[in-house]
Amino acid sequence: MISLDTNVLIRILVDDPDNSKQNIAARTLAKKYKHFFISQIVQVELIWVLERAYKFKKPTIKKVLRELIDNTCFILQRNDNLEQALDLYGTVQANFSDCLIYVESISHDAKSIMTFDKIFSKIPKVNII
Repeated sequence: MISLDTNVLIRILVDDPDNSKQNIAARTLAKKYKHFFISQIVQVELIWVLERAYKFKKPTIKKVLRELIDNTCFILQRNDNLEQALDLYGTVQANFSDCLIYVESISHDAKSIMTFDKIFSKIPKVNII
């Protein structure tokens, strides 16, 4: 097993015509190795890149996350928390990173999450300072 940085994972998942050489290199790597560790920070960065660089909308992002979770080639750090964050992301207006912050915080017995983010604060136990 090897670990993937966000930029390599993106090239495996997204057919980017501006980066065809990197697409080929990443997909060749994917054929060589059968299992890839995806750290939690890479999971969050993936969503950020899909939103900002590729302009993916929430339904497409949810589909990409579901494919990561369901594909046995990807060994996801804190897989259960990723699934819970994905479920929450599908039901609230908050962004994915906020959903993951929420799930991680609650899984560590946080009684409250403090924020300045009004959208994030609509989730139970998340409070505006």
